[in-house]
Amino acid sequence: MAARRALRTLALLLVTIALGAGPARATEPTSAGIQTPPPARNYFYDPTADYGVQALYSPLYVLVNRGFDIVQAEAGRRQLFRYPWGPNLRNVADNVLHFPSRVSEYGWGNFLKEEIFPLTWSTQNARWAPNYSLHLVGGGMTYRMLREWFEDKGVPLGWLWSSAVVMVSAFINEALENSGSTGRNTDCIADIVFFDLGGILLFSWDLVPRLFSRYLHLADWSLQPAFTLPEGRLHNVGNYFALRIDIHDPVSFFGYFGNGTWAGISWRIHGEERVSLAGGVFNSRLVGSIEHKTQLNSVVLTSTAGIFWDRNGTPLASLIFRDVFDQRFALNIYPGVILPGKWSPGVWAVAARDGSFAFGVSAGFGFGVGIGVESPGMRALDP
Repeated sequence: MAARRALRTLALLLVTIALGAGPARATEPTSAGIQTPPPARNYFYDPTADYGVQALYSPLYVLVNRGFDIVQAEAGRRQLFRYPWGPNLRNVADNVLHFPSRVSEYGWGNFLKEEIFPLTWSTQNARWAPNYSLHLVGGGMTYRMLREWFEDKGVPLGWLWSSAVVMVSAFINEALENSGSTGRNTDCIADIVFFDLGGILLFSWDLVPRLFSRYLHLADWSLQPAFTLPEGRLHNVGNYFALRIDIHDPVSFFGYFGNGTWAGISWRIHGEERVSLAGGVFNSRLVGSIEHKTQLNSVVLTSTAGIFWDRNGTPLASLIFRDVFDQRFALNIYPGVILPGKWSPGVWAVAARDGSFAFGVSAGFGFGVGIGVESPGMRALDP
């Protein structure tokens, strides 16, 4: 009964968010001769771009890529409709609502050095690293970009809707990471209470998005998620970001981060188009453990490399190698490459170590979430 209530609550939140993203409504002048003020400057969302991530961007696109991002390191979770959402959502909510006592039981010293401050550096204990990159900076930037999306569509209270999408995504992601655990879970407390909320507050201050957009060229480079036939499993999902620091035109430093970290070099090849090469580490597997009666997560890292093509800071195509059992190679060709205009499809394909594969299509009219197919061997690769 409690599980059904939790699922109904989550479903209601998703429906409410979808309704809030309805068509734009015309704004009437307040009185004759008085015009409404011009819209606030967009730092991350470009309503004129009909290619790349910009063409796919929507609340649903954010919710799927951000909420189910950990599926990349938990391939057995691709079948989302069989996951026990109720108990996991309840455990995350219980920890978040009672976070002072839960952290006290674990020890504030342990919590601060492992989750908040960069004082530990092992893959088992440096849980603060993704908190800063994915939750504080990535979550804050996502909040701001989605807020700009809502405001462009004429949706009132865009900041509130954007905050709701980011926080619902956070709860979904933490429920997946909870993975059947009951009791204390300090990972979800740090992520949601300190860094997801912190990112929203930080990027509400105009100085911060101005800094990240103007000097670091931070941009959303998420993947093209799709549910595959015949079982409706989720593939090609991932919340990713790119940044660029100009060195000397046409060369720039290039960084790419999400469920891993890449660094490399970017070259301007034509106008505002660039090609980037980067390598780094990928979080290939999430490992849960119990310490001091507390659920903790650590990662297994593997090598990765990629080549990227973008225009005006939004990706057009990428080819990524990552030595993971079910996604050794991943190709993404975004809308605007195959055909021009807003109806242009995007395509993607992933190949596993044994030759199993999955591929699919995406488009802006699908709110950024597409459909695909997978070979029979793909599911056999689930851990």
